[in-house]
Amino acid sequence: LEVNDRKSKGAFYTPREIVHYMCQETLISYLIKETGLKEQDIRDFILLGDFLKDEDTAKDRRQGDHDMMISEDIYKIDKDGNVVVNRLKDIDDALANIRVADPAVGSGAFPLGMLNEIVRARQNISAYMAITMNGYEKRMMYNNERSPYTLKVQTIKNCIFAADIEPSAVDIAQLRLWLSLVIDDEINPDAQSPLDGHRNPIPLPNLECNILCGNSLVDEFEGVPLINHSDLIGTNHGAQQNLFQSTYEAVLPSLLQAQNELFRCEDTAKKQELKDTIESLKDELVKSQMTMANSGTWERYQKARRQSSRPFVLWQIDFARVFREKGGFDIVIGNPPYVLLQDKVRDEKLLEYLKKTYSVAQYKVDLYHLFIEKATLLANNIGVISLIVPSNFTTNNYTKELRKFMLSNLAIGNFIFYDENVFKANVNNLVFVGGKAPADTIESNDTWIRFSKREGNTWTFFNEAKVQQRTFMTGDYIINPNANADAEGIIKKIEEGHRVVKDYANVNFGMQLRNRKKFTTDVISDESLCTSFHKKCYTGKDISFYSTSWGGLYCYFNREAKCGGCWEENAQFANPKILIRQIGKYPIAGMDTNGYPVLNTAFMISGFKEGISPYYILGLLNSKLIRFYWLQKFSDNRKQFPKIKGTYLELLPVKRNGIIEKSIAEKAEVITKDFDEDLLEEIDDSIFELYAIESEARQYISNFCEENA
Repeated sequence: LEVNDRKSKGAFYTPREIVHYMCQETLISYLIKETGLKEQDIRDFILLGDFLKDEDTAKDRRQGDHDMMISEDIYKIDKDGNVVVNRLKDIDDALANIRVADPAVGSGAFPLGMLNEIVRARQNISAYMAITMNGYEKRMMYNNERSPYTLKVQTIKNCIFAADIEPSAVDIAQLRLWLSLVIDDEINPDAQSPLDGHRNPIPLPNLECNILCGNSLVDEFEGVPLINHSDLIGTNHGAQQNLFQSTYEAVLPSLLQAQNELFRCEDTAKKQELKDTIESLKDELVKSQMTMANSGTWERYQKARRQSSRPFVLWQIDFARVFREKGGFDIVIGNPPYVLLQDKVRDEKLLEYLKKTYSVAQYKVDLYHLFIEKATLLANNIGVISLIVPSNFTTNNYTKELRKFMLSNLAIGNFIFYDENVFKANVNNLVFVGGKAPADTIESNDTWIRFSKREGNTWTFFNEAKVQQRTFMTGDYIINPNANADAEGIIKKIEEGHRVVKDYANVNFGMQLRNRKKFTTDVISDESLCTSFHKKCYTGKDISFYSTSWGGLYCYFNREAKCGGCWEENAQFANPKILIRQIGKYPIAGMDTNGYPVLNTAFMISGFKEGISPYYILGLLNSKLIRFYWLQKFSDNRKQFPKIKGTYLELLPVKRNGIIEKSIAEKAEVITKDFDEDLLEEIDDSIFELYAIESEARQYISNFCEENA
């Protein structure tokens, strides 16, 4: 795709190392659940399998009295050459029967990555199997049932499933899978028997039933549901069968047989016949569900399903075998599109459907929000989900429902934050790996999240200890990697019996003016160009710790220039008012005693009530306690241009004590005029006292603030 098309469609290429990591981590999680083997044993087998295999199958090691590198709980041979432990078959069976889906496949990076990981692991198993075989048995195994080509074909047919809305993406994904087969199709023109291989190229399989083109998020047409989920997958056994379920049971065997035949069909005419049969059988299922629809709807549906990109994907019908046998996919993986459904990409009917269908579709709806929920719905009861998404959802105030959904439905094992812009998509990203789990398990003390950060080619960790997932399952469900068990107790202490900033004052964002390239005099520094509407104004750069300093800008304070933010005069011209710059890891607040208006790079706090002093609020906002609280609860974890959010400023805890707060206010007012380090320490001590923070916790907070300055 062209650069502009990639941006508008949220399509960006995933770096190979990230694909590699996600495929391996999900495989490890899946194999642990399937085999019951220890995590470290499975992890070593997947990550170090080539090395273990090379060491364990080397002749000099096999002929001597050496312990094997592979875990004895997986494979063990005694001194007489007898196999006494062999769980490799369990691993091999699990790999052969894995079901993996990518609902936004793009150019096929994840299907190809999973294919390579599965086949590599099974080839390593072949090497261990060969230890106890004679020469003939080895040749037969490597040339036939466990050749790289055969293992790849089996994996593509039985394990890899995907969809994408872009026809070109589906074409490329299929092409890459075909090419991966071509390179392993070893042709021997002189072959005389199966032991010698084959003379001619093996025809490539048909992938139409494995990789589909359509909208992965939609399974209805013109408001009519096309499938009945609970009955379809056979989980609603106690209910009376409806027409759809009865038709499904009757049609399913023929559908599965036709799909199976199509995969290896070589005859062109027969291939088309099978495709027609498959579509006809699917039509029977859909028609039984559309009994209330009129004939016009059915005709339009028929036209829609013939499009190169269908406006729906019927996962439970198109991949019926997966849902019948496993109730969903073992792994759902990928890099979904990041597209905010507004302006040019806003489709009101589609948006209405998405909001009705997806619980996370709240306020600002981004496609990646929906793909997270869809991935969870497509996975079976113990399925593993791993997606790479923008990291800002962990703290954004409009993604609360997304966080709540994830934390309530997935036992999230890992969050990996990427500092660098890995996709050149102007967003910071994270990778998460999580397994579906019951709510009571997730809320238990045994469910932990490990946070890590990617910096260059190394991993660094936010915390030495992992964080209990239940830590984030309160309030706004904010996911902050700075949280830990020690901090959790302090946070609870800070929040005891508190009220919040919005109870005592109004928090507003600065005013947004028109496009400055077009309206060049809306914000100016040349006083000679000023009109009667131009006013001295502040921007974020003018705000310092406790103070503000006018930077020489004038803004056109006229309603005709209004594009957003707060334009209320009682807020903009308030004196005094507290200003907080928008860019920052934590709030940096200064006092404005000039009453100048503020641009949309800062927040304003004004309209103080209930007798609270603005200087007390100023001292509180700049304190170590609030800095600690913000970093624990509200930090967006961006390395470049972290942002303060007004919604969270409103929620900062405020405790009151007439004598103490008066003392804090007096000292804060002095600091605004004559900066004094000693007074800063006195304010911090007073706030610690006001919030009943003990000495050990005070030291913890101070150390944390110093480390995160």
